[in-house]
Amino acid sequence: TTQAEARAATANLIPDHVSPKVMTWSLGVQHELFRNSSLEVRYVGTRGISLPVQMRLNSASAFDANIPGGGIAPLPTYLNASEVPATVAAPASTLQSFDNFNPQPFSVDGFFGNLTTFPPVGQNTYHAASADFQRRFTKGLYFRANYTFSKNIDNSTNELFSSYVNPRRAQDGYNFPNERGRSALDINHKFAMVWVYDIPNAHTENSFVKILAHGWQWNGSYIWESGQPVTPLSGTDANANGDRAGDRTILNPSGIGLTASGVNAVCNAGAGGATTIVGRDAVTGNWACGSQDDSNIVGYVALDPTGRFVQAEVGALTTTGRNTVNTPALNIWNMGMFKSTRLTERFTLQFRVETYDTFNHRNFTIGLPSNNGALDSTSNTNPLNAGYIFVTSGSSFLNSKIFNGGSRTMQLGLRLQF
Repeated sequence: TTQAEARAATANLIPDHVSPKVMTWSLGVQHELFRNSSLEVRYVGTRGISLPVQMRLNSASAFDANIPGGGIAPLPTYLNASEVPATVAAPASTLQSFDNFNPQPFSVDGFFGNLTTFPPVGQNTYHAASADFQRRFTKGLYFRANYTFSKNIDNSTNELFSSYVNPRRAQDGYNFPNERGRSALDINHKFAMVWVYDIPNAHTENSFVKILAHGWQWNGSYIWESGQPVTPLSGTDANANGDRAGDRTILNPSGIGLTASGVNAVCNAGAGGATTIVGRDAVTGNWACGSQDDSNIVGYVALDPTGRFVQAEVGALTTTGRNTVNTPALNIWNMGMFKSTRLTERFTLQFRVETYDTFNHRNFTIGLPSNNGALDSTSNTNPLNAGYIFVTSGSSFLNSKIFNGGSRTMQLGLRLQF
């Protein structure tokens, strides 16, 4: 009923529409190697600008000096307990500094919602080179193979939250240049092969043998492609902007494999700033810094010094980039057998057997584990797995075995053509 109530309830902002722009250029050279065979080499480039991205205007980073109260010095994260100093008497900032930070720059005007909006600041650049070989029908055989090497760089991909394994917002919506990195669609290598083989008819005058042995066709495809990249996330609001959706992790150069580590806090309670390493209180969930409060939390230390991706707790500065980890590749064969029998001059009966993932090879990928779009759209839950990318998810972190790996499926069909 009042302007103040309306502002306080405002959660979204619809900006003036700016149409996305996409520029594409290509160059291809095709050469006929010999009769019925050709090779084509292509280059394709794409540049997208003014792409919509998801941003919360009322979520500003505590590290941003352009925001009132911002520019707070980050809390250090030590990778090994032996690196923790014995005393920290005069820290540049404490956890209390981040507790006191107001991440809502528009709250001074009465806006207390997220103010989610989609500004046209997204950009992407795509380059690809490919080679395509075709062998047209000769003695009943058609064969085609293609290899593509590509690179896709952008600053946003999943703005409509269609995938849990890719953050839908930047870790700092006021710093999109810091989001520039590999796109979630960056599939560096892809090899595809297809064939169709009309099996020669047997030379016979026997009508029954003709019906049984004639009209067979064998076709299939093989696909191998790199896995989709993902971003390991801390699951905490590291930059204290009120939004933990995209906060990344701290990279441990001495870490082993794709392992993760949580952190304990460094507490300087007591005269002279003597430090102790503390965990969280089991009841309150707060750091167990004795009778002290967050003003005595001066840093963090990794629980496991061999973990490669260390959680960035509140006030810590992340150091890993966006989409720096590849998920498993796709490696799959699909095949089918077709039998066409002419009943009359107008009618043909076709029987077909089609297999997807013919060799029952498990594909623990984010994409299509059977490469059957109709099937995977209902059974592939991999992009909706909420625990895969969070360092707090224990044994599920970057463990592709929690995915649905797919399995061989078979379809039998009978079609009357007239």
